[in-house]
Amino acid sequence: MVQKTMLSQMTAILLEHAYRKTPSEIELQNALQEKDTDFLRQLADERMDYKDFFSYMETHDEDAALALKEGYEIKFNTLKGLKLWLHEKFNWVEDVDYKQSEDALIDFTIHSDQLGQLNTSLAKNWVVKTNDEDENKEWRDVSLEINKFLA
Repeated sequence: MVQKTMLSQMTAILLEHAYRKTPSEIELQNALQEKDTDFLRQLADERMDYKDFFSYMETHDEDAALALKEGYEIKFNTLKGLKLWLHEKFNWVEDVDYKQSEDALIDFTIHSDQLGQLNTSLAKNWVVKTNDEDENKEWRDVSLEINKFLA
């Protein structure tokens, strides 16, 4: 069994932001392999800071280039960080695309491809629950809940 690349929540958020803003995936892949901070800073906005991106990944044994190529799992998601990641990954906005309850994000209607990405990328401290029975539907109703066994 191949070990999936594990990323911290912040690395995953920064990677998804860069992916969303980059002119091409190949340019981003090259920038990640060459540790080109200047390229990433050009993609940054007021919320994203790439100054310590590569040194953080090196210290924590993370590989964003491999994660971009093969996928990744987030090590741990906080509620606030999960909402940021959802915005960067899918451009989802709270109270537009989903709502927050006490310890869950609810009222998602998402494409089955997005459901697959959530299932493979979210940290184990969150559970993706489908709220409909038909697994063959193209659009699914889901909620994201804190995994009570890991809380």
